[in-house]
Amino acid sequence: MRVAGKTAASGQEKISIAGGQTIGARERQEDAFAEVELRADVRLLVVADGMGGHVGGDIAAKIAVKAFVGDLIASADPAAHLERALASANGAVRKAVAAARALEGMGSTLVAATVSGNRLRWISVGDSLLLVVRDGKPRRLNADHSMRPVLDDLVASGRLTAKDAAADPSRNALRSSVSGGDIEMIDAPSEDFVLEDGDIVLLATDGLATLSDAEIASIATTALPRGADSIVESLLGRVGDAKYEYQDNTTILAYVCAGGGSRQKAKRNGRTWLIVAAVVSLALALGLYAAWHTGAVIDIRKTLNLH
Repeated sequence: MRVAGKTAASGQEKISIAGGQTIGARERQEDAFAEVELRADVRLLVVADGMGGHVGGDIAAKIAVKAFVGDLIASADPAAHLERALASANGAVRKAVAAARALEGMGSTLVAATVSGNRLRWISVGDSLLLVVRDGKPRRLNADHSMRPVLDDLVASGRLTAKDAAADPSRNALRSSVSGGDIEMIDAPSEDFVLEDGDIVLLATDGLATLSDAEIASIATTALPRGADSIVESLLGRVGDAKYEYQDNTTILAYVCAGGGSRQKAKRNGRTWLIVAAVVSLALALGLYAAWHTGAVIDIRKTLNLH
């Protein structure tokens, strides 16, 4: 297990970022990831899961990430150029295959997000996930381009049993990938997702799917006070503890923005006012009780201007 993290300060905000990966039960690592500060106010996070067997899986993922990042480094508006960067990544894979026919059939998933302040914009192809954990609750932001949601829809409509869907050999098959040809499905919303202080943003390959979304949220929330590196380490550790026989490579990027934000301040202020109100109410009740036993109720009513 390899985990690397860092904490940066920007104004009143503390930004914690970490990435890590495990090889699982596989013979080689076919995931790749990158975290880059494109500008002082823009960070880029990218995760890719390669496919293509012993020959091309790890190569495809590395090529895709490198080309994607390289395209955005020179961009004046990275969030607006995610689709262009994806095209660059796809083109780089195509060129690699054309130059070495042994790599034919290789490809990769790709999920990438830019974060600027409290604005998150993403693009994704394949089944690698983008998850936000807020107040202990998970929310998947990007679409799953594998057969899993298709089978789940069949279960929901009553045309397939949950048991058959779980055992279907095509469950993990991709409907879209970065393979050099036409990309069948792309998830690229035109509007930003608004983050709140304390949100945990997770980009991960499908090896993390060994855990349920609820487990992921619980583990990440528990580790949150210790920072992004602890979140990544805890999640990877739990995946390893599951000892799944066919455990895939697992790569996780975690981004946490906390401190100085309006939501946390509002919560702290709300708690403070509740405490003050409780103390004042208790003091008033004790004063009235004491006054009743000393016969000074009238004096207290006058003091408090109660008529």
